[in-house]
Amino acid sequence: MLRSLCPESARRSEGTGSLQDCVACKYQRRKCAPNCSLAPYFPADRQKDFLDAQKLFGVSNIKKILKNVKQRKKETAMKTSISQANTRAIHPVQGCCNVIRELDSYIHLYKAELDFALRQIAICGAQALQNEIQKLGFDNQEVEVGMTETQED
Repeated sequence: MLRSLCPESARRSEGTGSLQDCVACKYQRRKCAPNCSLAPYFPADRQKDFLDAQKLFGVSNIKKILKNVKQRKKETAMKTSISQANTRAIHPVQGCCNVIRELDSYIHLYKAELDFALRQIAICGAQALQNEIQKLGFDNQEVEVGMTETQED
């Protein structure tokens, strides 16, 4: 989803080797500094992601998120923020709740299918056991009588 988070690789233009301003700096109409905190997450080719995130959170809040998150969790925080912003752009009213509800319905559907399949397997297992009992020459009454005598001992 996100490219390498190395600021230099995220901002290199193809073929020329020169640095491009990140989308956030272009949006703010300023020169992108080498230590720009937003450059790894919003390189020049990720304009839609930035515009969605900026519309939902605002540039200052995105910077606050990055400032308040530990270094090892910054990538996850930005992936989540970008994902939420993109989802909100697609579903303006319900946003991520709509996606969560849809995934939850899939879970219930697949759980019901799994329960049905397990019941079918149990039925097939019982039928196979019944066939084996019949092959051995026992009938149901002898097996049931034998089982009750064993249980009474």
